[in-house]
Amino acid sequence: MLRLMRDYASSWLIKVILGAIVIVFVFWGVGSFRAQRGGRVALVNGESITMEEYKEEYNNLIEQFRQKFGNRLDDKMIQMFQIKNQALNRLIDQKLLLQEAVKLNFRVSDEELAASIRGIKAFQTSGVFDKRLYRSILNRYGLTPEQFEVNQKGFMLIEKLRSFLLGNLKVSDGEAMEWFKWANASVNIDYILFEPGRYKNIDPSAEEIKTFFVDHKESYKTEPMIKVRFLRFDPDNYRAKANISDKKIQDYYEAHQEEFKIVSIDEAKKGIRKKLIDEEAKTLAYEDAESVFDTIFEGDDLVKASNERKFKLQTTDFFTVKGPDKGIKNREKFASAAFNLSAMEISDIQDLGDGYYILQVIEKNPGGIPELKDVQEKVIAALIKEKQDEKASGDANEFLSGLKKGKLMSAQCAKYGLKLSGTGFFKRNESVPDIGLEREIIESAFKLSNKIKLPEKIIKGEKGYYVISFKERKEADPEGFVKEKANIKEGLLRQKRIKTFDEWLTQIRNKSNISIEKDFLKQS
Repeated sequence: MLRLMRDYASSWLIKVILGAIVIVFVFWGVGSFRAQRGGRVALVNGESITMEEYKEEYNNLIEQFRQKFGNRLDDKMIQMFQIKNQALNRLIDQKLLLQEAVKLNFRVSDEELAASIRGIKAFQTSGVFDKRLYRSILNRYGLTPEQFEVNQKGFMLIEKLRSFLLGNLKVSDGEAMEWFKWANASVNIDYILFEPGRYKNIDPSAEEIKTFFVDHKESYKTEPMIKVRFLRFDPDNYRAKANISDKKIQDYYEAHQEEFKIVSIDEAKKGIRKKLIDEEAKTLAYEDAESVFDTIFEGDDLVKASNERKFKLQTTDFFTVKGPDKGIKNREKFASAAFNLSAMEISDIQDLGDGYYILQVIEKNPGGIPELKDVQEKVIAALIKEKQDEKASGDANEFLSGLKKGKLMSAQCAKYGLKLSGTGFFKRNESVPDIGLEREIIESAFKLSNKIKLPEKIIKGEKGYYVISFKERKEADPEGFVKEKANIKEGLLRQKRIKTFDEWLTQIRNKSNISIEKDFLKQS
């Protein structure tokens, strides 16, 4: 049967159809186990990580983040989550795990591999492994079973290694009880909030404004920006014009027999037609782009050329090297092509993934530090905000200092014209009533007691500066532990496994010889 499982595999599909079996590997962030091809990006104890492996893992991660964040995933988020580094580190960890599995003499026999594949529900009909369905699924997605088999073996090897490392870990009833007490204790505090916005009538002098601008002028520095007009030739708009005859489908089928060796032309026709329509639509889109470009090359301008052919000429707002804020799918590529042009220069035909573009830069702004008069309103607003913040923190510190010296809470509240508020009881893993999920307030509150009623310092939160005071504490009810014990132990065991595995993997990393190609680091 294993021979029948050797012709078509793609890591993202593998992750889908192996979900039930290899869920642990998604949890540990393990990527694909494709054969090494392409340029090298890193060496792990002498074994290469190729550029193709890296690109595939990077794309897998991008897709995971896109499913989670949707259209909110932009360049800033990609940079913030360091997805490039994540992809490389996952591949390095994958290599290390497989190397350690081999060192410990773990093996996956053909029988084990065959049984695991037979057990995949996606390949079953009425609960029984279906060879035809199996072949059809792999063929549909252009998968090679050799790669599929390598992937599955890799997953199984790491599962054996993981079971060996973590199989004997346990959580005692005592550990579970300690966690229960910690998580279910609750505290009740009083608080005073000093909101910066309550401080009105702040009128900075001209000298203060000038000094503030000089001290913060780098924050007002603008990046180089350009404004572009462009034509886009979207292949989707040409699909209806694509003329795909049955003969073209037949010719494609006969020319790609290796691809369709187990699929009849009737089964393949729909997929072939779509593929040929896609190709024809791209060709038609490019031909239109080329016809406009040839006219421009002969001396006509972009506006005239687009008007004559009734193509929609679009214009962006000013944008930086990050690309336009809206209207462009591949912002980085668009910006890269545009910033290479001089003012009024017209680009060659650019393939940006969602169509063919012709760009023309119509305005350039070199950027730099502006004159104070050009940003004065922003400077004044920032200065006022800073002064409000200083007043709020100063009064909060003075309030807390007075309490520590023995002044009454009521007298202090009257002095500042503020109202004392109470939270009621809340636990460590809960939002503070009427305040929100302020971690520093929660941590400080649980350090207080009847002996230590006041914190060491004021606390800065989302709304302003807080002074808190201990009111009362309630310990966890032991009777609730019996009901929750099993779930607590299960959760603590997961945490213990993660921590143990991470510590072990860190040790393996530290003693391994890992090198990353310099050229790859420059690109990243």
